[in-house]
Amino acid sequence: MTESIEIAKVLIEEGIAARGHFQVWWALRNLALPRFYETMNNHEYVDFFHAANSSNYKVFLLALSKIFDRDTRVAGLSRLRRLLNEEGKPELA
Repeated sequence: MTESIEIAKVLIEEGIAARGHFQVWWALRNLALPRFYETMNNHEYVDFFHAANSSNYKVFLLALSKIFDRDTRVAGLSRLRRLLNEEGKPELA
């Protein structure tokens, strides 16, 4: 298996992670909060929901940053494009 295929797999995994964390964050903010505000604001649960809200958003952004990282040591889009050109597949880059 070529290095570009391995990087593509990593990028797909990061994209799936980003999508999942974004969906959880969006559902908490836009579906759960308006409907269950009193329960989510209860002193027994409020810390959990604050942490869940911010952590899912931060992990979403972290996953995106991994995908778009320009560092040559990282499996990002720029490295994938460079490897595809080196492997003679510029039409995919």
